[in-house]
Amino acid sequence: MLKGGIRLSSFAISKYIPIVETIRNYKREYIRRDIVAALTVTVVGIPQYMAYALIAGVNPVYGLYTGIIAAIMGSVFGCSNQLITGPTNAICLLTASAMIRYMGLPNAYQMLFLMTFLVGVLQIIYGFIKLGKVIDFVSHTVLIGFTAGAGVLIALGQVNTILGMSIKNSAAMSTMEKMYYIVIHINQTNYYALGLGIMTMLIIVICKKISNNLPGALIGITVPIFFIIMFALEKKGVKLTGTIPSSLPPFKMVQFSLSSLKAIMSGAFAISIIGLVEAISISKAISTNTRQKIDSNQEFIGQGIA
Repeated sequence: MLKGGIRLSSFAISKYIPIVETIRNYKREYIRRDIVAALTVTVVGIPQYMAYALIAGVNPVYGLYTGIIAAIMGSVFGCSNQLITGPTNAICLLTASAMIRYMGLPNAYQMLFLMTFLVGVLQIIYGFIKLGKVIDFVSHTVLIGFTAGAGVLIALGQVNTILGMSIKNSAAMSTMEKMYYIVIHINQTNYYALGLGIMTMLIIVICKKISNNLPGALIGITVPIFFIIMFALEKKGVKLTGTIPSSLPPFKMVQFSLSSLKAIMSGAFAISIIGLVEAISISKAISTNTRQKIDSNQEFIGQGIA
């Protein structure tokens, strides 16, 4: 009886905490390749996560927090051994769209954290009620179309940034409102910022052409830093990210009401679905090479916890 109970609890732990089974079956020859992969993702991820935070309309430091915590929790509770959980451009764009009417308000960040928490709760619920098979009915073409459209909107939404143009309450403006503002204030362009932006894009594109192994994003971030320091471009209107805190922000209970839950529910629902579609489609694409069996329902739970 005791042995049966131990086996049952061991099975439950392995099922709901997949990293336990991964560690049991881990082989020494994986270590070197995993370390190289982890370092590569870390190096490339730092500038990417900061950029994603800007897309979502929040401080870049929150992109770093999200990338770090989500990657750890996703690896522990998710079922894919290769999937790196973190913010994506599509999710950040959806977040910005859902929060556009609240950014600039005193409780904007509380609303954002509440929506993020709600997304996680919804994804965990999807996993427990076995909605994994539903994702199979989402057309890959639809996902590609959505991602492409998101890319266009992201590019348009960052035009003022690359021009070095400050827009008050830009997070609360639609893309078309931003574009109109840019057109009538084009004389405010900071050409130093524009030059750095073009340089960064060219470096990333050239690195991609030379080799996929080159960390184009990292090089694209590092080289402009050299020019900013060397020519004191901060004094010429080039804005810097600023000091990044060395520790996580203090924990605070989020204050919310039924009306605030209703206000963000539609955004949370959309983000929870798109996030799962992205995660499952990538996991299954990787599994065609690794032969790993993907449990969509468990991945739902893992993504929700992350």
